[in-house]
Amino acid sequence: MRAGLVVAGIMMVAAVSVLAEEEWPLRLEEIWQTPGEGEEVFAEGFPPPEIKAVLADTSIPQEDKEWLLNQIRHWAAYRTKQLWLDDGTTMDIPAVRPGDKVRSFTVYASRNMKYWLVRVMRIEGPEVPPEPAPPPGGGLTPEFGEAKSARLNAQWQQKAHWREVYMDVEGRIYWEKEFGPYNTHLEYEWYGDVVSHISDDGEVVVKIGARRGWFCGKAGECVERNGFSYLQRAALSADGSTFVVHTAAGPYDHRVDFGRTCGLRACDESGELKWASEAVPGGTGGFGGIVDISPDGSRAVFTAVATGGPEERSGGTLYVVDSQGKTVASELMKTTTAEVVMSADGSRMVAVYRAARLVHIREASTGRLLWEYRTGARIAGVGTSREGEIVAIVEQGGSLTILSGDGVQLLWVPRPVGERYVSPIGGMGEAIPYLSPDGVFLLEKAVRLQFSRLVVQE
Repeated sequence: MRAGLVVAGIMMVAAVSVLAEEEWPLRLEEIWQTPGEGEEVFAEGFPPPEIKAVLADTSIPQEDKEWLLNQIRHWAAYRTKQLWLDDGTTMDIPAVRPGDKVRSFTVYASRNMKYWLVRVMRIEGPEVPPEPAPPPGGGLTPEFGEAKSARLNAQWQQKAHWREVYMDVEGRIYWEKEFGPYNTHLEYEWYGDVVSHISDDGEVVVKIGARRGWFCGKAGECVERNGFSYLQRAALSADGSTFVVHTAAGPYDHRVDFGRTCGLRACDESGELKWASEAVPGGTGGFGGIVDISPDGSRAVFTAVATGGPEERSGGTLYVVDSQGKTVASELMKTTTAEVVMSADGSRMVAVYRAARLVHIREASTGRLLWEYRTGARIAGVGTSREGEIVAIVEQGGSLTILSGDGVQLLWVPRPVGERYVSPIGGMGEAIPYLSPDGVFLLEKAVRLQFSRLVVQE
């Protein structure tokens, strides 16, 4: 652990060491919560006074302070369609223009939150009437037929226009692009849904659509590649050198028959194939299985769910591969409701078995199990600091556990089930925890965003 959060006396253990409450070396200090719907976004200016006070603390690493501000900026962009600058002023995001009938507004961010790709879909054409209710008793009536025809005609007349703006959190615009018009009823699947990945230096932007991908540079130049689907799980290394894609697109992707095996396919920043891992049983990965990659691309992890036999009953297999796609380690999973989170430096990976209430911390280079922890309830989400030395676990209902990377319980915060931990932003489950690079700040995404600080006890 670096200067941001230093906890002494940690020893390597095979299972989690549970300390008594009076021995916990950390305490949780709630800093700020995002306002609710209808409330003013920054009633007392930006940054909020509570955040300003924390930013003035010279003991906190600058990188953690930037992470905190950029997370707040990202949330505010969705609420206000503006970028909030350090001096408290705002900049209108040019992807949204006066008079636009905005259907969707998405801000994709790099892992360090410094670079954004803003995608906006605006609609031209008549409003689409609601789906007409079937006539009582079934059958068809002239009124129902006319209402149905009016709805279909409006759908065919509507056109979708996509606008993209690539920018950073300091307000620099690198490129703007426009696409369309497309028929919303017929062509949306082909051009509308795009999942984007951005490197931490902003030099590489990967966009994955329904059947193709675009590998773009900071200046806006793009190479189009076929054979990708946004239903495939994928990850871009933080340095932008390696983009890995799970070759199983899941049972709900009807576009391509991926067979009964799967693996990883790795591309460089232009979309050229670098390597492909060995095919393993698991053609139905469930929305493409699970994928993550270390910042330098030296290690990647993925899961595969087999279509029969003991692997399917156990939940499948977790694989770790090296920079050439060779399998370094594999583990039979405990349940299909799994998640894998790799620490930002690529040294450790966290395997989360939600239904089994089990967390495994493994050494990423070898796959060796370092320790395991069993929670009291189903797991909602897990986050790690950059080097995996602080692990945050949120259980279903909201209770929070903070562990050291070496398997010592540093803090437990019991919480009653409440509205705050029901519906997260941008995901399914309950509260989703995120830790700043050095583990100083904790963000929990739920109905509102809660920002807290982990403070070492005196």
